[in-house]
Amino acid sequence: MRSFHTQFAPGLLALLPVLGRGGLLACSLALAAALSGCGAMSAVVSMSKDLFSDAPKPVPPEWKSVVVTASEDANQNSPVAMDLVFVKDQAMLTALLATPSNKWFATRSDIRRSFGESVDVTSLELMPAQSFQLNGKALAANRALAAFVFADYPGPGEHRERLQMATSGYVVHLGAKGFKVAEVKVP
Repeated sequence: MRSFHTQFAPGLLALLPVLGRGGLLACSLALAAALSGCGAMSAVVSMSKDLFSDAPKPVPPEWKSVVVTASEDANQNSPVAMDLVFVKDQAMLTALLATPSNKWFATRSDIRRSFGESVDVTSLELMPAQSFQLNGKALAANRALAAFVFADYPGPGEHRERLQMATSGYVVHLGAKGFKVAEVKVP
């Protein structure tokens, strides 16, 4: 049996250019009222929310690769923990925009346990003079509104950088007291 979305949604979407959003909303509400006694009601409500929501939707990153390099004196000659965090909802995005790395690393296990559906995390730890490449195909599975790099340095500073989803790649360079991120063009 086909679901309501696959059976009726294409027909309703075809009416969008003719009726406009307001007309299509009225039709959806009328259909919802008519179907209020059956299980299709939740499908109509869900589809209506999807059609009329202006909220940004999670997308996969367009990155072909992310290369992480650690200098010979990285983190004052100590390993550097780094998290690549994919954020899936607006509330978590707003919170992480104001979160320095020391707070992220202190609370990340609680965040992942309590809000696991809101974030995906790829964790690395690099020794000085080590490099690592994250493959774009593996990263593409992480649909998100935004992505951040957090690096665990002991000194003061945010040690957080937001990555744009619509670029071909990045190089993250972990230095002695902080890190830098550079966009790269990957063919």
